[in-house]
Amino acid sequence: MRTTRPLAVTFPVPSLARSTWHVRGRRTNPLARHPTSLAASLAGVLLGLAAAAAGCTVDDRVLRASLKPDGDSPSGGPNFLYAYPLHHSEPDWSPHGLIAYRDEGVVFVATGGAAVVDPSLAGIYVLNPITGVSNKVLEYGGQPSWSPDGLSLCFGHLRRIYSVRTDGTNLHTIASDGSFSFPRWSPDGSRILFDGVKAGESGYDLFSADTLGAGMSHVCGQQPGRRSPAWSSDGSSVAFSMSGLGSQPDLYAVAVGNCATTRITKSATDDRDPSCSPNGKWIAYTAVNHGTAGPPQLHVASIDGSEDIQVTMGGGSWPSWSPDSKKLVYVRENPADSSTAQGVLWILDLASQTNVQLTFQRGESNDQASAARPPRVPPGDRRLLPVLRSVMHP
Repeated sequence: MRTTRPLAVTFPVPSLARSTWHVRGRRTNPLARHPTSLAASLAGVLLGLAAAAAGCTVDDRVLRASLKPDGDSPSGGPNFLYAYPLHHSEPDWSPHGLIAYRDEGVVFVATGGAAVVDPSLAGIYVLNPITGVSNKVLEYGGQPSWSPDGLSLCFGHLRRIYSVRTDGTNLHTIASDGSFSFPRWSPDGSRILFDGVKAGESGYDLFSADTLGAGMSHVCGQQPGRRSPAWSSDGSSVAFSMSGLGSQPDLYAVAVGNCATTRITKSATDDRDPSCSPNGKWIAYTAVNHGTAGPPQLHVASIDGSEDIQVTMGGGSWPSWSPDSKKLVYVRENPADSSTAQGVLWILDLASQTNVQLTFQRGESNDQASAARPPRVPPGDRRLLPVLRSVMHP
């Protein structure tokens, strides 16, 4: 029921100079991106020339942090225009309290959303949410996921899955014979879960392999269409997103032992990015409504789907639970919002319904460590406080 120490590891990467523009995931002429605003388009072209002179790139990609087919390329977004880009995305909260996330390297956003990107700043970062201090640990990649001991990360890069220790040692290729994304480390640390298309097969599906990349197999047989997986807290089941016939993707869970499948959501929204709470009671996810102009929103559902609560009003995606199951870190995602609160990480306290901005766009001072900056609480989100207090018991 809905109720409203840098790594000593480098990777061969293609040229990051991007001069193409994207609308609805298709390449197009920059002057056609905003046909009603020629001035804004011309400004974007001039911005590109200035950025090139400065050694940066203009990146007008569809910076959607979900269901990306190649593990870190922002292509493959939903079918509507994202005007303003994400700065930080794909957070994962470790059992030991640190948050890994991808930084897109955005250094400036012009009117209309064209972004200047410095490729040297992009990559995977690790943040201490208490001190606000972050450090870059990977030069490239996306969709990081922590090992249970907090010493390693698995991640996607160029349609492949890798794992590496945070000191830069023990780099392993987990999956490369195909196109793979969304890696997730199992709670017992023995396997890595991901989705993708294996060479010689058709359609995205769920796979797992051991932490050295051996023993790769389908999760409960070959069932194309399953995407965006997440382990349950005890590793006994896997939540995932899958489209039914003629419907938007909903969330399901499959038991690893007997392969029994249970439907969790049944809605008109595109449900994705599931994240299972450590206490085993809840699944947080992103709900995208393609029929409206509104941004994606976060929902929290009970593990059996009997309760479903929208927990944001101002936009959100990519939820990840705190170790105590009381908070969510997420991406504040509202493509129509040009403010500095957009496209960065926030933390939501589910009991108090308090939102606090965690990361900040470049050029905006981050005073978190000195507590000089008061928490930002988006107006409107407090309307959900009564229903959360009555239903949620983290």
